[in-house]
Amino acid sequence: MPNSSSTTKTDSERTNTRRNIIVAVLAILTIGTAFYIIRLMQDAPINVEGGQDGAPMSMPPAAVYVEMLGKESVQAEAIVTGILRAASEAKIAAREPGAIVKMLVDEGFEVKQNDIIAKLDDRRITTLIEEAQATLASAKGLEGQRKAELERAESDLGMKRRLRDSKAVSQSDVLDAERALAVAIAQSGVASDRIAEAESRLSFLNVQLEDLTIRAPFDGVIVERRSEPGEWVAAGTIVASLVTVDPVEAWLRVPSRHLDYLNSDSKNFRVRRSSSGEIITPQKVEIIPKVESLSQLFTIVATIPNTTSKFASGESVTGHLPVGELEPHWLFSTDAVIRSVSGEFAYVAAKPEKEGELPVARRISINIAFERGNKVYVAIDGSEFTMGDQIIVEGNERLMPGRPLIVKVREEPGSAPAR
Repeated sequence: MPNSSSTTKTDSERTNTRRNIIVAVLAILTIGTAFYIIRLMQDAPINVEGGQDGAPMSMPPAAVYVEMLGKESVQAEAIVTGILRAASEAKIAAREPGAIVKMLVDEGFEVKQNDIIAKLDDRRITTLIEEAQATLASAKGLEGQRKAELERAESDLGMKRRLRDSKAVSQSDVLDAERALAVAIAQSGVASDRIAEAESRLSFLNVQLEDLTIRAPFDGVIVERRSEPGEWVAAGTIVASLVTVDPVEAWLRVPSRHLDYLNSDSKNFRVRRSSSGEIITPQKVEIIPKVESLSQLFTIVATIPNTTSKFASGESVTGHLPVGELEPHWLFSTDAVIRSVSGEFAYVAAKPEKEGELPVARRISINIAFERGNKVYVAIDGSEFTMGDQIIVEGNERLMPGRPLIVKVREEPGSAPAR
């Protein structure tokens, strides 16, 4: 009698085998069907020109804003780097030695010319001045005495000369009177010289006393305080640093190849503040025609107004310097420029081939000569632009060449509405 467990095992194996065969067949059919569909899709013709009923098919029109292409004769620019400096900067030093009694300023203090920065101990100088005043008074008293003696000697000599004529006195008495007059004249001169010496010393001491009060040499702001009350300073010791605020100077380093093209006409120079991008037109431009032998750079100093005190010494700036000849350039907004790894380009709204159709997008590669503010300048030579082109400035991010356009003219700020 056959074993029932063996029969059960054989049936189970047959069931699993049939199931595996069915799964494999279904998988093969599925793969074959998918492959067939893919081949049909690859082999199917793509009808770009027409739809199911032969009607024209195209991308939907894109709404864009345009501006008219401009033209302007301008010079190319050289971009150079530099820093801002104070027009005047001083390290204020003590002129006389002494102990600081008061420091009247701190960092950030605004001072005017001759404002007091610090005061030194003046007790020694005050005592010497009192002594010099007493010496001067004594010299003046002695001068009065010598003048009186001189007058007496002159009178005595005159009297003896008259008596000598009448034989009342001898020639020896006259000679003695003359000698006495000479001595009186000399002594009177010495007394006058002593007065001058005393006055000169008193004047010197007064200068020393004045120098014990340290004052600001010009209007500005204290940027550093180096001394404190009670500190002893020698002559020449720096107590504070002072810089002017308005104006400031932009010191720009320029390659020597641009020296022939530059002039001091400040209207053509512009300075850009690196921190904010602000463009400033300088009041005055000075060219220092000295080229360094190693770097082949020379210096331009541009004076910039700073009435609001927003510019600070040490800030980084870039100079936009006009170089080369005055040449015509195409001019349009930087919003029209699209930058990609393949280069820079812009779109124009090209006229349709047939009347009644919408304008289409036309892509034009550009080579920017330079940028000023929010404007782009492109050299006319070698450019594909033509006068009257409408440059797309909004809605150009995802455009494709040939796409129909619904065109609107962008209004400039403050301009009248376009009609």
